[in-house]
Amino acid sequence: FDICSFLSGNQDGLLDELEREMREASKRTEFEKAAILRDKIEAIKKFSEKQKITNAERQTDTDIIALARWGTKAFIEIFFVRKGRIFGHRNFCIEDTGDSPEAEILSDFVKQFYIDNNEIPKEILTEFACVDESVISAWLSNKKKSKVSIHSPVRGEKKKLVDMVHKNAEISADNYRISALNYVKSKNKVLLELTKILNLTGVPKRIESYDISNISGSDNVASMVVFVDGKPSKKDYRNFKIKSFDGADDYLAMQEVVYRRLRRALEEQEKL
Repeated sequence: FDICSFLSGNQDGLLDELEREMREASKRTEFEKAAILRDKIEAIKKFSEKQKITNAERQTDTDIIALARWGTKAFIEIFFVRKGRIFGHRNFCIEDTGDSPEAEILSDFVKQFYIDNNEIPKEILTEFACVDESVISAWLSNKKKSKVSIHSPVRGEKKKLVDMVHKNAEISADNYRISALNYVKSKNKVLLELTKILNLTGVPKRIESYDISNISGSDNVASMVVFVDGKPSKKDYRNFKIKSFDGADDYLAMQEVVYRRLRRALEEQEKL
């Protein structure tokens, strides 16, 4: 793609190519290359967004909402268009969407987003037709004290704007996926190094770490933090009050805590 073609408005082909290269790099676990491509895509998208919205010459205040999915997560992008230009945008990650249809997810998001938001536009464009679209429109109109239309365009200029916002949602999903894969790669590297240093027979699934503290040589307490598959498992964190002696002795305190912890683990195993 030459620079003249790009500046004349032919960004779609370049974006498609870069997105394809980014996904292939991610699949090959070339995360640094994928991150560089991601940044290039974001820069081109920002340029393209400004050009498309400006050329549209839309004077109606409009919010444009689209989503992309990755696993059970939904990444929602919302653009605020005011006086024909992008006034701002926000993105959200909705967890645990399961098998919920996109229309249902968008409908729930619209209701949640505007319930505490008094800046309601005259028009809301959504990628999918919201469930109870007419009811939501009537509710927002009543809240705004003027007509608010909400619909999902299927063709024309408005459809192009929704498609543009959808691509931004896809970028958010890709960014999350790359970050997650980078985390897994880093976590696995640390666990493998630990396995080698400690000469373990396998990669540890659960790691418990203990620390002893006291106040002026008394009131001994211990804390336990837990990692499962390399990630903090805060629900398993525990505090212990040292019971077997008074005074400051970190070694005795550690002995008591580890003994109590292992005894508890054995008791729980016997119950199974």
